[in-house]
Amino acid sequence: MAPSGEGFHMKRAWRLFALLSLAATITPAGAQQLLTPAQLAAIEAKTPRQPWYPPGYYEARLGAEAYVAEYPRRLDQMVMPAPNGNGAVYDITDPEKQGCVLQPDYFDDLDPETQVWGELALEVARLRAEMARLGYPEAVYAGTLAAYEREQIEEHGDAAGAPAPEPPALADPDAEALGATAENGYLDLGLTRRLNAERRKLAPKKPPIVASMTICADAREDVRPTFRTSPDGGEIWMIDAFAFNVCLRKQRDPWDRGACRWNEVQTGTAFPYAGRFVYQVLWADGAAKRGTRHISDQPGARTAPVIVFRKTGS
Repeated sequence: MAPSGEGFHMKRAWRLFALLSLAATITPAGAQQLLTPAQLAAIEAKTPRQPWYPPGYYEARLGAEAYVAEYPRRLDQMVMPAPNGNGAVYDITDPEKQGCVLQPDYFDDLDPETQVWGELALEVARLRAEMARLGYPEAVYAGTLAAYEREQIEEHGDAAGAPAPEPPALADPDAEALGATAENGYLDLGLTRRLNAERRKLAPKKPPIVASMTICADAREDVRPTFRTSPDGGEIWMIDAFAFNVCLRKQRDPWDRGACRWNEVQTGTAFPYAGRFVYQVLWADGAAKRGTRHISDQPGARTAPVIVFRKTGS
């Protein structure tokens, strides 16, 4: 069964509230690079497999850890003024995987196990990385996120071992004091209440933690990028960057288009793509080009971008 609990607000809330018409543009090629084998090994060393992980979840977590290491959010996307202007808040919401993009459902690129657990793995990996970057003590988030991860897995009956204890209900005085209420477009999550309870005890000077329910901006054209190659005749294959990182953990060769769920992109045809992708382009003479692309929303754009994959150069 597909997840439906609070922890999966990343997909559920945005499917209810997001408007899915964003313009898209391309950031410079090569802005992000795939992690090296040494970096991937370091991620695995610091992310131990838990005995209660269901089949396929550990690979999803490792893929998620690699994804958030490759594509961290900017500081201004994480820390922003409080809704009522009194100080700053850390907003745990990341629109990149929450419906505010043009791409088809990126879960189509994932294997069935990761389709179930991908959102949770991404959420836990990202929150751990971001809170560490922002200087929250590990004691504020490590235990809470580990318990949250297990609770979400057990809610769907797939965890091994004995059930985790039911967490206590916690009132969160931070949200109302800062104006982070439903009326102002914020979600009331047990996770943020629990994280704030630890923050108040251990790091009261760090920004309060909130979860916005930002509506994707409307009044934008549904601009879809068109892809082509230079020289012409190249065969373009793309896969979501998170899906690639998961496949990297499950398959000997993630570039094998039969082993992973690569999608062929027809040149000259507009596609609703936005997000971060790994690509490979093949030409009839045997030449190949591999790399990453970030196709992001661009407010106010009215002209469909043309994304060119070049045999040489960027």
